[in-house]
Amino acid sequence: MFKLDKPINGEDAAYAKVYAARLLPLIKAYLGGKVLDINVKNRGVVHLAVDTNSLTRRFLEKLSDPNWLEKFLLMSPSLQLSFIKYLKSLRYPDDLIFKRLLAGTFDKYHLATCTSFDHFNEIMYDIFVHGIYDGGETFDKRAFINNTGLQICPYCGMEYIRPTNRSKKQIDHFLPKRKYPFLSLCYYNLIPSCDICNESPNKGAKDPIEQVFDGKSIMHPYCFKESKVRFHLTFNGAEMYDTSNFNLKVGFSEAKYRDGYVDFFDVIDRYETHSEEAAQDYRRLMNIKALPFYDKLGIDDVRKHLFAYGMGRDNPQDQLLYKMRNDIFKQILGKRKVGDFYTKYSGNGTESLK
Repeated sequence: MFKLDKPINGEDAAYAKVYAARLLPLIKAYLGGKVLDINVKNRGVVHLAVDTNSLTRRFLEKLSDPNWLEKFLLMSPSLQLSFIKYLKSLRYPDDLIFKRLLAGTFDKYHLATCTSFDHFNEIMYDIFVHGIYDGGETFDKRAFINNTGLQICPYCGMEYIRPTNRSKKQIDHFLPKRKYPFLSLCYYNLIPSCDICNESPNKGAKDPIEQVFDGKSIMHPYCFKESKVRFHLTFNGAEMYDTSNFNLKVGFSEAKYRDGYVDFFDVIDRYETHSEEAAQDYRRLMNIKALPFYDKLGIDDVRKHLFAYGMGRDNPQDQLLYKMRNDIFKQILGKRKVGDFYTKYSGNGTESLK
């Protein structure tokens, strides 16, 4: 659990230039009259094409400008949400923008008698997802993950994400590609993650926008705020080499974040399995504090003794359980104030966590 930093060496701009060039022929094919055949279960085949003066045509004409397309692929998380809000404000049916073509839509628009039909979502899915993201070797997931420099899953901070020849390359679409296919190649909608976080029953294809209406919310990794999550370790004062004497808690500043991170990533129960690592840090720190020269150590020296980080490695993107371990370090050394947080057992109320 940590905030992703934007690339500082232009990796995002280079990405946008490469994939804009790959998208342009697919976009121009539809503007030139391409017809897509979709087989709707229990109904038949529908011929999809871009109509004159439709939302699909206006959008694709915009995207056909290489400079505009590159900017589109680099939209920030907040601009992506604004674009979705704009689409929802249009006098255009949601079932054509945000839903796939199924039997209900087939019947609603009497497609059995249509020679062709303009379905925004399916055409965008064919261009962005079928054409590029899921298009065999067209999208290089391993290269994308490696270029980010990420080692650890930003959603949970518990798992490595380094791809190998045999491991599955996991990239989450923060806003799901089936519902928002037009955002499926936007750089800041692609989040390298671990398979536990990315697959069902955890995040999978869940839509963070919809979950807000159910009182659940997660932070976009590029907008993550560390202060909204707190790890807290309690020790009952008995034998410190008995892990059962420790209790690890995960608190959230708002109930919606607690419920969202549980629903999307199961973080509380998963972190409880790491109580032993938290207890080990407590023991190490107690042993360091018992050293005769402890009072002469600065906080950075204590951190080096505790975490054994190498030069320049004190980085949440390189260290498993970084947020948990750093929070407990601050707690035990008294480097943070008591705050009220929603925990697993606090219900509608909060607990005070140091």
